[in-house]
Amino acid sequence: MQIIEDVSQYEWWPYPAVDLSSWRPEWPEWPTLSSLWLAVNPDEEPELLARLATAWAGLEWLVMNTWGRKQRDLPAQGFTERYPGFAREIIARSDTESPRGFVWHAEWCVADPSSRHLHEVLSAIRMSRGSGGCLTLGSSSPSRGTWYALSTAMSWRSAFPFEFKGAGYARIQDTIAGAYLHSIAAANLIAMVPLDYHPLGGYALLGSSEQLSVIAGMLPPDMSSFSALSVAELWALGGGLAL
Repeated sequence: MQIIEDVSQYEWWPYPAVDLSSWRPEWPEWPTLSSLWLAVNPDEEPELLARLATAWAGLEWLVMNTWGRKQRDLPAQGFTERYPGFAREIIARSDTESPRGFVWHAEWCVADPSSRHLHEVLSAIRMSRGSGGCLTLGSSSPSRGTWYALSTAMSWRSAFPFEFKGAGYARIQDTIAGAYLHSIAAANLIAMVPLDYHPLGGYALLGSSEQLSVIAGMLPPDMSSFSALSVAELWALGGGLAL
């Protein structure tokens, strides 16, 4: 397995870390964000995900997703209603109405990685490009509250296409994603982000090099990962993360 250390050093990496020193000089710097890229052809992705789910069954799969509510008079439809058996436990729920009257329902859950809906849920997160959805791997139950607090920023992104009217839309979106990824690494969690099918599918794992080394050691020996050069070539073809 090739863990790519410090992704911020590469020209292809678009998600900046917020400079905390300009706000509070006494705060420590962000930890170095590293990555592990498991890329495959799109038709091979379900098999890859099944192997990852088996290898990492001992980890907590923490999933957040957001859905628009067109019929406000009906009960919200979340993980339990849309994907029976997917959520082992609902951590939190939230309903938000925007100034223009758009309504969203968000849920945070501990997912069952063996669920038949796992690929479907991750495909929905890919389609939204992380606007209102994310998946994080954790190693213990106490990480749930921390992950919930950090991932709320990703749920905010669902409002941007409908409400944001200012300049710098793409830069703000990338900054939110960057802050999320770096804070996840600082909390010893791992973000699992779908690749965007241009042209490859699969997943990128982002976190500290120490945490990535641990989960890489759980994978079958015949599984391979991308080098920094391969990731650069993927980005040059228009590919990247669904964020």
